[in-house]
Amino acid sequence: MTVTDTQIKWDIDTADEFKGYVEEVENRGGYRRPDAFGIGLATAQIVDGEPVLLDTRYFAVSFSRENPGVAAIISDVLGLNHSGYVIPTFDQQIVMRNQRLKPFLNDGKSHPNIDALNALQHFKRGDGKRAMFGRVQIPIITVIEDLDEQPTTLPEVYLRLYLQSLCMVKPNEQPLALGHMASILPNVAWTDLGPFFAEDFDNTKRLELMQAGHWVNVRNPDKFPYLVDYIVPKGVRIGDGARVRLGAYLHPGTTVMQEGYLNATSGALGPDTMVEGRLAGGVTVGGNSHIGGGFSFMGDVAGSDVTISVGEHFLGGANGGLGVPLGDNCKVAAGRYVMPQTRCVFGDTSKVVKAIDISGWNGITFVPNVRSGIDAELRLVPTKGSENMNAALFAN
Repeated sequence: MTVTDTQIKWDIDTADEFKGYVEEVENRGGYRRPDAFGIGLATAQIVDGEPVLLDTRYFAVSFSRENPGVAAIISDVLGLNHSGYVIPTFDQQIVMRNQRLKPFLNDGKSHPNIDALNALQHFKRGDGKRAMFGRVQIPIITVIEDLDEQPTTLPEVYLRLYLQSLCMVKPNEQPLALGHMASILPNVAWTDLGPFFAEDFDNTKRLELMQAGHWVNVRNPDKFPYLVDYIVPKGVRIGDGARVRLGAYLHPGTTVMQEGYLNATSGALGPDTMVEGRLAGGVTVGGNSHIGGGFSFMGDVAGSDVTISVGEHFLGGANGGLGVPLGDNCKVAAGRYVMPQTRCVFGDTSKVVKAIDISGWNGITFVPNVRSGIDAELRLVPTKGSENMNAALFAN
């Protein structure tokens, strides 16, 4: 796309002129503010003479409600007013930064989108100085028109993963199934020299790298990268970066120990949570919780149509597990896995239910029912200190 005379005439000098420009764009027929957008840089590997995307790294991610002016600029200058991405030309980047955003360039305030456009101006498509081992870095601007719609391109998938890992959107608040993303993302060999296509890596790129004097270390062939290679979350500790995928939601105050694991669509939603176990796809845990070593949750790829979540103050005992959603102040004893069909007895009564029938309840502790002699059967007792449990159910 070339920059037209109509677009260039908008050389904006004041904040009031910028406001008028944005209003003019938004009043055009068919314009709709996108839900989110991102400005970043993609890595592409040259295949049969054409660049094929491997990943996308975003320098700035925004909701349009927070930055409607930049959203209007993207629509006007790039013609991007629907979900998708554009590779902006150098001239378009100059127009966006130096003409449309001119009033804000030196006002002394923080402008992440301007900073991102500044960064992009160092990367021109096809610049030989930026090519490395058959790869190029390409400026990318991506728009998500409606967060309720499924992503269809690699940059859209990465933008949605960023939204979660930046704690802007919680898991399960947007359609982001692992299987759907896997159908879009390529299998990548993530190395200490950056990403490459995993397909036939040994017979092509590894040989080329060795001939150039590089002993490349392949960390993992996978469709999803490590979170910490793209975002270092604030106020979070991660014992092993290989155990957390990009897209995981980590609230400030979360600690992920060396054996802890969070998939790309899972999340620790509150502060002071310790994760020593495994959070599968779609699983969320409230704040002030402790997921013991070896504890696991049944994720959204396990064939269940139930989203597994637990509220605040959850305690998952070592080597236990959970396959039903629970509320606040719940515990699962060590070594016990609560499945939807698990038989549960209320305290010392004879009342028996399946675990799925009490999903979402507060103040429940699951312990072995040693009195029954049935190893798979669990006993329900009120969590100590909790006042939310229906005491009538435990009455003799």
